[in-house]
Amino acid sequence: MVSDLDIWRAANLLIREHGMGAELEAARLQDLMLDRGDDEGGLVWARIRRAIEALRAPPRRPAKLKPRRASVVREVWDRLLDFAIATWLGLLDRMAPLPETEVDRAIREEGERLRKALPWLDERQIGNAISARSRQ
Repeated sequence: MVSDLDIWRAANLLIREHGMGAELEAARLQDLMLDRGDDEGGLVWARIRRAIEALRAPPRRPAKLKPRRASVVREVWDRLLDFAIATWLGLLDRMAPLPETEVDRAIREEGERLRKALPWLDERQIGNAISARSRQ
């Protein structure tokens, strides 16, 4: 039995000698061995041909790894720090407003509906009631 190392060496040698025709040469030598009745030799050349195919195959992309917990914590920390600096510098006031989401729209519409249904209810009264409860 021929070792895997010898198979890979033979495949590299055929690629160096025959270039793009290395696989064709390995197939020709496999057929030659099978025609002579040497089944084991045919299997060796089949292994060499598969090794040539593997050497010529484009490299596979490495699997994407999930980020480690430390990198997630670092990203959150960086965003929080950016937000704190932007707030401190007053940059958030100068930024363009974010687009309204469905939740924002639902909250706004509910507030408008309550203002129409309860016109006597003043926002200052609500604010005073909330602050009085929080002091208790």
